[in-house]
Amino acid sequence: ESENSLNADLYDSCVIFSYTAMFHAGRALMFNEGYREKGHVGVLIFLEHFCIDKLGSKLIYEFDKLRKERHEILYGLEKIKFSEEEVKYILDTSKEFVKKVREIL
Repeated sequence: ESENSLNADLYDSCVIFSYTAMFHAGRALMFNEGYREKGHVGVLIFLEHFCIDKLGSKLIYEFDKLRKERHEILYGLEKIKFSEEEVKYILDTSKEFVKKVREIL
């Protein structure tokens, strides 16, 4: 769905769908370890404490950055303008994150 949104120039939707894929992949890691998620920040904390060696700090940083951008898109007062290049990077990062989670699981 992220790719479809990018192809349709729906950049905000692409960002939201990309983050959602990462969020649910992070939740899968939590569930696999017997934890339950209590929100978006809870997934971030889990990743920082239990997955830094498996995912790497860069992907966890990108997860957190995208978490904040998604929040701003949905709830913020000011509209964020993303360039096509930024959105392609976000999409590629989410694919890399999900791929790594699949490898871990």
